[in-house]
Amino acid sequence: MATERPRFGYRHLHVLLQREGLEITHKRVLRLHRDEG
Repeated sequence: MATERPRFGYRHLHVLLQREGLEITHKRVLRLHRDEG
């Protein structure tokens, strides 16, 4: 998802993922965002 929306920070992506129904912590989103980024 970070590659689809490179301008979004991990916090914004975290909110989007939560809205889609995923139970994911912000720390995991940060780690994934950093790895993909």
